[in-house]
Amino acid sequence: MSAALASFVVGTLALLTVVLMQRDLPTFEALKGVTWWQWSGGLLGAVFIATAAFAGPRIGALLFMALVLAGQLSMALMLDHFGWAGYREAPISMGKLAGLALIIGGVWLIRRG
Repeated sequence: MSAALASFVVGTLALLTVVLMQRDLPTFEALKGVTWWQWSGGLLGAVFIATAAFAGPRIGALLFMALVLAGQLSMALMLDHFGWAGYREAPISMGKLAGLALIIGGVWLIRRG
């Protein structure tokens, strides 16, 4: 958990520095317009960092990152297919499914290894 805290403190300071340099602070009205799923990004980021700090050393960096990649690409496939979160709709194709299947096969091979 210390690693997660350090990561978020450094990230917060870096983002604060960028915002102050731009002198373009968001207004309260702009913050009120942010959707629930945009607010959830910070919480999910914290969960990811905590998970990485806990699981990474136990399962190894390679398997952990392969699982992260497979998960992110699976979600990206859904975002594109349904046009969620403002992405343009791009239907799932056999090529995309085959590429994702190869990545999942890679996860399986890494786990076996």
